[in-house]
Amino acid sequence: MSTVDTPRVQQTALTILKEVVQLCDQENLCYWLDAGTLLGAKRHQGFIPWDDDIDIAMPREDFERFLKIAQDKLPEHLFVQCMASDPHYPGARHMPCKIRLNNTFVREHIEESWRADHPPFHQGLAIDIFPMDVIKKRPHQSFSRKETLFKRICIKKDKAQVKKGLDYAIYRLISDRWIQKTLQQLCSENQGTDMVIYGFEMPFLKSWNYETVFPLGTIEFEGLTFSAPNDVHDYLSNYYGDYMQLPPVEERRTHLSKAVFDVATEKA
Repeated sequence: MSTVDTPRVQQTALTILKEVVQLCDQENLCYWLDAGTLLGAKRHQGFIPWDDDIDIAMPREDFERFLKIAQDKLPEHLFVQCMASDPHYPGARHMPCKIRLNNTFVREHIEESWRADHPPFHQGLAIDIFPMDVIKKRPHQSFSRKETLFKRICIKKDKAQVKKGLDYAIYRLISDRWIQKTLQQLCSENQGTDMVIYGFEMPFLKSWNYETVFPLGTIEFEGLTFSAPNDVHDYLSNYYGDYMQLPPVEERRTHLSKAVFDVATEKA
């Protein structure tokens, strides 16, 4: 039986989003609603009814600046989770930043297979922030062998924290310093103003023409106005295909399997 109060999760995540956006506005940082959050804004003018998270994206330069200032400038009840602040968090490379609400606990379905003896990490209710790389155009908007391999290494490196076996043992030997150096090299080699892609360290292979994203527009979400890609229709069509078509009931899945709003009074 589900232990998730989805409407409460949604409203709590929305509160986190508003605080993050307020900081972005104050510091002139670029962001936009992404993935299921953008889809919800377009199709439902708010949350997809069964969705229980929020996704936003930032260009790499803004994302890196956000990471440097966010923990000091966001309210104390929020925790900026990234590889530097919470090195035991599995998935830190392909989900590079989460803004967590302290004194809460959530469990995502994907986390249920993680080892019970894994070192503790912050598992508060969160919103996701994705870095986006703006790059030069390449044939057929494809990813090179080097880029695809790097993405695979990042995913395997994260899984190696919680999975056993020779394959994962090998990936544990790859240093974070090498990953960071390779990431910087890929960003430098591909810098341009033709295409927008999810960060090279992330598993997603989506790409958009620069003009689909910039200059940013706005969109309504839960009665509030947020930044959005310039051409929301093209952005979502590339992401989901016929995005206005509701998925079958059996595919309307949540991300969370558990949510506790006060860990001081309820055991997680």
